[in-house]
Amino acid sequence: MASNLSESIVLLQNQMNLVRDQFQIVVEHFEAEKQQHDADKASFLKEKKVFDRERSKYENELQQMKKFEVCDNDIIYLNVGGEKMCTLRSTLIQTPNTVLAMQFSGKWEEKILKNKDGHVFLDYDPQLFRLLLNQLREWNGKQLVHGKDKIIFDMPLGLEVQFTKLIRQLGFEQEQITLEKFSKIFGGVKIEDDGKSVIHDGNGSSHSEIRGEKLYSYGIHRVQLKIEKMRSNYWIFIGIISSTQTQMQLDSFHSPTAYGWAASKLCVYLNGQRHDDSYESYDGDLCEQDTVDLVINCDKGKIQLLNRRTSKSYEIQIDANYCPKPWQLHLNLYYIDDKVRLLS
Repeated sequence: MASNLSESIVLLQNQMNLVRDQFQIVVEHFEAEKQQHDADKASFLKEKKVFDRERSKYENELQQMKKFEVCDNDIIYLNVGGEKMCTLRSTLIQTPNTVLAMQFSGKWEEKILKNKDGHVFLDYDPQLFRLLLNQLREWNGKQLVHGKDKIIFDMPLGLEVQFTKLIRQLGFEQEQITLEKFSKIFGGVKIEDDGKSVIHDGNGSSHSEIRGEKLYSYGIHRVQLKIEKMRSNYWIFIGIISSTQTQMQLDSFHSPTAYGWAASKLCVYLNGQRHDDSYESYDGDLCEQDTVDLVINCDKGKIQLLNRRTSKSYEIQIDANYCPKPWQLHLNLYYIDDKVRLLS
């Protein structure tokens, strides 16, 4: 009987030890879960703190913006270099990511520098800024992009360099060049480089016509060309022609709808008629390797030519009665190997 009691005691002790071991495992598992819970809680509180800080920052910014609720139709009074001007907010902010768009978006309203009359002070040349503002007014509310052609600035005669510096300073991109190609030829010329260049390859010197691919009926477009080869700096015609003048000809500059300039010659062509009287001060100073910009301003019915080497520019007013739209880029080459390349 004593032996049975001893066995019972040993069995009971073993069972108690097993229960104790299992309990210890449970306690350790509980402690591990508690530590993980504490860690998760600490992480949550940290994230909540960051969230609360960001929310507070957002609410503060929202309150600040509410102080200066803005509207596109707000009238903005400006003092530009001492000259007073006014315009709509929508005119100033219509081009994203420019200095004017960011400055007048409303976000920095309280930091805008104003004079005692409440006019926003802008330290720019007033003459140049007014030219810029007038063009922004013309574009306000309009679609500025037509396909791949972007409306660009109409460069003011005699102020091209200064105006370009201003628009670049204000963040307006100037790589808005019309994506043009040469597409039609007549005479001893051929098109190369997928429409980007044209070269005279005839058997002898003779006039040959070249036209661009695009048709221009509205907007302002800039076509940039380089005179890569011009024999003896003699003669190349650069201008426009009406696309309704469908018949191409060797002496195309005499076409009744041709308008443009003769490189290196003191002559301008209006309705195909030659003018040798230094029309609008044109001096014919276009040479081999010159880069020129042909600005086709359909809105104002004129074309402009800018010589980047000399910074000189020239203008021809187009008579729509003689040269109806749409217009086309129009060149004429004469000497063998003469070559013009489109840089757009």
